[in-house]
This record gives sequence, structure tokens and C-alpha cells, in this order.
Amino acid sequence: MIVGRKKEIEAFQKICDQEAPRFMAIWGRRRVGKTFLVREFFSTKGKFFELVGQKGASTSEQLLNFSQSYGATYLRNAAGSTPPSWQEALAVLTRQLTTECKHGKQILFFDELPWLGQSCLNALDHAWNAHWSKLPNVILIVCGSSASWMIRKVINAKGGLYNRLTDTIHLQPFDLYETRQFLDKKKIKYPLFQLVELYLATGGVPQYLDLLKSGLSVAQNIDQLMFQDAAPLRQEYDRLFEALFDHSKFHYAIMKYLAKSRHGVMRKDLKASLKMADGTLQDTLAELEASGFIKNYVPFGYRKRESFCRITDEFSLFFLKWIEPIKNKKVGKNYWISLQSSPSWASWAGYGFEWFCEKHSEQLLRALGINGISSTISKWQRQADPDKDQPGVEIDLLIDRADHVINLCEVKFTRKPLIIDKKFVQNQKVRLAIFETMTKTRKACIPLLISANGVLDNEHFKEVFQHVITLDDMFKSP
Repeated sequence: MIVGRKKEIEAFQKICDQEAPRFMAIWGRRRVGKTFLVREFFSTKGKFFELVGQKGASTSEQLLNFSQSYGATYLRNAAGSTPPSWQEALAVLTRQLTTECKHGKQILFFDELPWLGQSCLNALDHAWNAHWSKLPNVILIVCGSSASWMIRKVINAKGGLYNRLTDTIHLQPFDLYETRQFLDKKKIKYPLFQLVELYLATGGVPQYLDLLKSGLSVAQNIDQLMFQDAAPLRQEYDRLFEALFDHSKFHYAIMKYLAKSRHGVMRKDLKASLKMADGTLQDTLAELEASGFIKNYVPFGYRKRESFCRITDEFSLFFLKWIEPIKNKKVGKNYWISLQSSPSWASWAGYGFEWFCEKHSEQLLRALGINGISSTISKWQRQADPDKDQPGVEIDLLIDRADHVINLCEVKFTRKPLIIDKKFVQNQKVRLAIFETMTKTRKACIPLLISANGVLDNEHFKEVFQHVITLDDMFKSP
């Protein structure tokens, strides 16, 4: 049973509703559910041929797997001869398709294509261009977890596959709404605040969530999944990057450097600090961004050439902050539970919640009642200058709206309703004044409070904020 994935299912159904041939590429990180989604949806939509690449296997072994899949799909499990090459293998498949296409949809699923190798890709290129693209009812789906290979060889191909894809899907982890749906299916229920805590550790990756045990608290589950002896996710970060990227040492270096800054790093500073060759740095950043690990962004008021990079993958941030320093050490029972009461955890969770709100901007804008208004969400900060006795100022989130309004968002992740005092109000007024002076904006600047568990309604709150958005507001049914 498919949980969530509404947009992907709509795209899949649109493909199935057409008689024209379709060529779709799907890519995404390990454990995100690519194979499950394709099998679950397409296996009932027509004749379904699936070939799964085998890591480290020789060409002859891969071709043997092809013959077995072909026999299972088209020969009622009868054993067929193993073709001598990929060209001959796909020629056999082409002859079969010429007949089968007259009787309905033919779905060809080449899973883990990078492991099938370049010779298979070359043969697919020829088969599609010469034959399959002319046959009605053919749906060719290629998929792979090696993001660098898929992006270079398929998505951004310069050779025969250039401009041949009709559909592309970058399958992302679940958002919080889908995470709750998934856990409901497993009969695991947590309040929204605790779901966010879980999300900040797992990033909504379906197979990580599938490891959770009912009857345990969020903190107990995180402790068992990531910190205890033989914890299944304690070494996952290394496995993840090795599977996704060629030359992953460059990806490691960039992620580790970016993890030091909660606001991100200017690209020019990243280049100067890591001393990578221009081409290597640009390619590595592009692969990390295309795979959903980092985001390239321009803060409000900056020029395009002053772009920043920051980590946006929750699991990576969690690992680099909490697991990497102790991954080769033995920790005590309930290690994570003890950390959750520390100031370091509060600071880290607060930053993570800021990105969480930006990532779930659709829900945020709907809660604010402006989802029909074109809006851009970013950040803004002014660096401190001790020589001028100038304090640093930061706007957690900034919503720049087409209706000539800018919401300056203060984002708080607290277990209890936030209590606003006189000092807090004064700080907000100073931030607003500095922002208006520095940016010289002509838009109306309206402070907005985003507080996970709401706010104690007192006279101080009403001095500065017109509205407060809570998690309950963001995740009401549309």
C-alpha cells in the first residue's frame, strides 16, 4: 500500500492515461522508497518487466538476470537462453514488445541502472531511439540510487539520451504529513511536537521510519536506531554517501564544512577554505543539491553572485552534530535521552525547526491564509561590527509577498507555550527597525511568530505580534 506520494501518483497516472511512449527517470537517495513506489503502482497497470542491477556483478551475470526476468515476464517462467550482449538482449525485448504493445501497457523497469553499467545504458539509448519511442503503450522507467551517475549519464546526458526523457522524478523523503500517515499505518502515534523531533533526526526517510518500534518514545527509538551498539543507522551516513556518489570524499568534505555554520557559507568562501579545483567544487555542489542534501540560496537583499550553500538534509545535520563525534565510541544506555535536556540540543533543535518551517512552506503559507499569494521565503541577517558597536541581527524566516507585505518571522521550538516578556518585545522592535533601515524596503513589515506549541497570551505578546502560527495550524487538513 502506497502512503502519501500524492504528486508522484498523479504523475504516474497521467503517464498511464496516454498511449504515447514514455521514458521516465527516477532518482533519489538510498532508502527513500523508489523501487517500492514503482512496483506498487505500475505492476498492476500492464505487463511489468523488471530488471534489477546487481552491484559488482559481471556483464554475463547481469545478462543472466535479464534472461530470468524476461522468462518470468513473457515465457511463463520458462528458462530462456542468456543473450551474449546487451544489444542482443534488448533486441529480443524489442521483438516481444512489437507484439505485446497491441494488447496494452508494457512497463519496462530497469532498477539500479548504474549497476547495470555503461554498455546497458548504450543499448537502452539505441533501443529507445530506434524502436521503443515509436511503439504505443511502452513505458520505460530507469531508476538508480547513485545520484552522481544518474545525473551525469541520464538526467543531464549529452549523448544519445539528450532530450529523450519525457518525465523525471526526484523522489524526496516524506514531509511531516506523510511521515504521520506512515506511522499511523504502523500504529505508532506521537504528538506533532514529538513528530518534529523525530523528523529532525530521520529526515522523513521511509526505511528509517520503518525501523521504529511501537511502544517506545521518540527519544528511545532514536537512541536504539542511532546510538546503541549495533544501532542500524549509526554507520548509515557513510554507507549513504558511498552509494550515492563517486569520489565521495569531496562530498564528505563539503558537508562537514557546511555543518559548522547554521546560516550557510558563501560559495566563494567555501572555495577558498576547501581549496578544491573549480570543476570539482562545482560538480560536487551540483550533485549534493540535486540529491537534496544542500540548498543554494540568495538571502534577502543579496545579489545573485553572493549565493550561499547550506545543509538541508535533516539526517545529515543530525549525524554530523550528534553521531559523528562518538560513532566509534561506546555510549551508555539512554544516551540520547540525557542529551535532550542540554542547551546544545535546544540550540540545534531551534535551528532545525527554522529549516523545517521553510521546507514545509506550503503548509506555513496555508496556515497564514496566503497560499494563493506568490511568496518567497528566505533569511536575512546583518553581521555584527564591534568597531561600530553594531550588534548582529538575524531574521529567522522572511516571507516576501506579492501583496507588498513582508512577514518577519520569529521561530521558536519549545516544549511548552512560549512566554514573551518585555525584553523579548524590545528585541523584536529593534530587529524590525534595523531591517527597515538597512533594506529601505517600501513594503509593510509585519512581525509573525511561529511557535511550535503556541504562546502564552499576555500584554507583551500583543505589543509586537498580530498573529501566531503553531504546528497544529500548519498541519490541519487542507
